Formats: sequence, structure tokens, C-alpha cells
Amino acid sequence: MESRGSLLESFIGSPITWGVVALVGMALALSGKLSMGAAKWILWLAFASAVFGIWRAEVILQLDVALRLLVVICCASGFAVGTLLLDRWLTSPKPAENSAVTVVEHPALTETPKENETLPAPKAEAPKKPPPKPNPVGKVLLALAIGDDAAQFAMITHPADKIGDLSTVFNCTAPFTCYSEEVLTSHRVIVEFGAKKWRRFFFLVANVAAIPIPHPTVSVSSQTNGVSVYRSDQRTTTPQISFQLSPTENIDILPYSKSDSAYGYIADVTVDDGVSDFDISFRVFSDNLKIRTLVAHVRASRLPVPPAVL
Repeated sequence: MESRGSLLESFIGSPITWGVVALVGMALALSGKLSMGAAKWILWLAFASAVFGIWRAEVILQLDVALRLLVVICCASGFAVGTLLLDRWLTSPKPAENSAVTVVEHPALTETPKENETLPAPKAEAPKKPPPKPNPVGKVLLALAIGDDAAQFAMITHPADKIGDLSTVFNCTAPFTCYSEEVLTSHRVIVEFGAKKWRRFFFLVANVAAIPIPHPTVSVSSQTNGVSVYRSDQRTTTPQISFQLSPTENIDILPYSKSDSAYGYIADVTVDDGVSDFDISFRVFSDNLKIRTLVAHVRASRLPVPPAVL
């Protein structure tokens, strides 16, 4: 029992014990898990434990009484100042952090109107505009018509309710023969020139969409030597490999379901005697229509044979 009592007395009388008690008390007071009053009391108890630990250390070191009092007073003064500052810090109001809501008071809601005075009403926010809708996209089917070189247009006869067939079949009125995109892609067209140097090509555009195609740009070209392309009735002796019709020269292409016809663009094509096979390209595009290209593979026949395909 004496050994246990001696051990307990040694533990209680050790300055290290009171230093640990002071540190634990300070940490507990500053943890924020206690009420403000309890935290202040524990903080001052930690201060007392620290001062008592200093006193016990002086006893163990066997300092004289005057030196003990001087050291204790100095340390106690320093601890007291630190404890007082921490106490003030704990009791001071803290500014709100990470505030998610900012309240702005309108003068009309906070000010007291004077007599016969009307405060302005809060301004209503303008409604947000909906995002712009994408522009509709046009769709066309292309064809080539050969027939009357004196004509200014080529007519097709195709029911509007069977417009989907235009990609494979274009029915033209006599004396024209029409060649659809599918035919031109896989076959070479035989065009009878006879003794003539030129023939008139009609490039047909059928608008199979539900919206008009505004003022398209159209061009016709051929990269084959000995072949020239011209606007209608504007043939010259000067070779010309291409021409273009600007938007201001063209009208809108209405939907086939409304106009019941395709729009034709004329190219007068001259071919030298030594040229047999050649290609001719037709391009059309507009604001709501991507570039569409039709390439016709042609064989110029000098014999009086009816139009055909190979």
C-alpha cells in the first residue's frame, strides 16, 4: 500500500502531469465542442494547471523561495495574458462564412414613403429568349434532260404523291429524254450530235423538301479538252470550261408538292469533232442547301441514233 501511495503521490506531484493536464484542457476548450461558458472555465483551469506545474518543477529543482516566486510570477503573467487573449477570441462574434444567399433589399421595400410620395416598384426581369431554332435544311433531286435544242425549258410529268421515285425515274414530255441521278451515276449517256457542233443540256432540280430553296447559286463546268460550256444562246468561238449563275439571277425553288415541276438550268455544250467521251458537272447550293453535284458521263455520237444509255 505504501508503494501504491508513493506512486500516486509521485504522479500527482510530477510537473509533467500538470503540463499534460494543461495541454489537454486547452485543446478541449478550443475544440468548439463545448458551450462558451464551459470552454472558458476549462481554459482558466488549464492556466491554473500550468502555473501549478511550474511551481512543482521549481520544488523538484530545489530553487530558493525568492527565485521560485519570481519565476512563478513571470510564467503566470505570460500564461494569464495568453489565456485572456484566447478567452476574448472565444467570446468575439464570428463573421458568416461561405454564405450561399445574398439578400438585396429594394428601396421600395425598406424605405418608409413620405406623405404623398410613391416609391418605384421593383423592376421585373425581362423574360429570357428561347434559343434560336436551327434553320431547316433543303433537299433536292437532280436530273439531266436532252431533246429540243431550241427550247427554253424541259417539262416533266411526275405525280406529286410519288415524288420519292424521282431519284430513279424522271418522266419527261416529248421530245425530251430525262436521266435520273441513279442512271447518270452508273451509265454513260449517248447524245446524238449528228452534224451539229453543239447540244443543249437541261439540268433539272426538283425540291423534295417542304420549304423553298432561296435564290440558289448554279454552276456548270467540264474539264475535258475540246468541250466548252456556255449560257443559253451565248455560244462563242472562245473556249469556255465553266459558267455560273449568281443568286440574283435565280428565283426561289419552290417545293415540288406545290409547283408540281422541276426547275431547269440550261447549258449549251459544244464538242470538237475529235472528242467522243466527256464529263459535264452541274452544281447547286443555297443558304439552306448544301452543295449538290451531278456529273453526267456523256458519249457524243455523230450518227443519227436515238438517245440511249450504255
